[in-house]
Amino acid sequence: SDALGGMHALSPETISIVGDDLLVIDERGTAVLHEAALQDLEDLTREMLLTASFYIQRFEHRHAAIGPSIDRVSVILDLFELEHSFCDAKCRLLQTYLCIYEHTADPEEHDALCQRITDLMAQRPKFDLQDQYFDQSYTLAICTLEDRVRLLSSMVVTQTGRERSLRRDLCNAAHRVESNHMLAMQKDEARGFCRGYIDSDGADKGVSFRYPS
Repeated sequence: SDALGGMHALSPETISIVGDDLLVIDERGTAVLHEAALQDLEDLTREMLLTASFYIQRFEHRHAAIGPSIDRVSVILDLFELEHSFCDAKCRLLQTYLCIYEHTADPEEHDALCQRITDLMAQRPKFDLQDQYFDQSYTLAICTLEDRVRLLSSMVVTQTGRERSLRRDLCNAAHRVESNHMLAMQKDEARGFCRGYIDSDGADKGVSFRYPS
């Protein structure tokens, strides 16, 4: 949370999306890959291999009488495709949260958003070990992330629309107040510039104009 809270002050890096690639660009415009990202990839690869091995071994144990073993390459390919879809959905949700973070001014809300972002970055599919295959668990996790993206995006659009409308109304009201104030000042100045005078007999001798020096 602290790292996220100070990310703009401490890191001059920016995120750039080129096609399907998400790039981290440093202050010199060079794409960089952090060592922590490589370690995360290694940990994720190990976790995926364990997941695939579990389902493969269970299937072969239950269907040992069938004959040939399961196609391991196809299983790994399915797993990598589902993992890519899961990470893509999670990335889009993270971008939505970062958009909300950028437009939030309250410090407590900042901390709450940082915690949500941190939790989301560490989120993994919840596998049901009773399922025959891992695709159902991945599909459920992906659909949940996509629903959250749609919900939060619609809330952001609604909130920003209301704020723009309110700001426009406030600006119009302030403009009307300022215009009325300027009109009142002009009338007061006109009364000071144009004054009638009455002679000692009470007869109206006309109008005397005073012009500012």
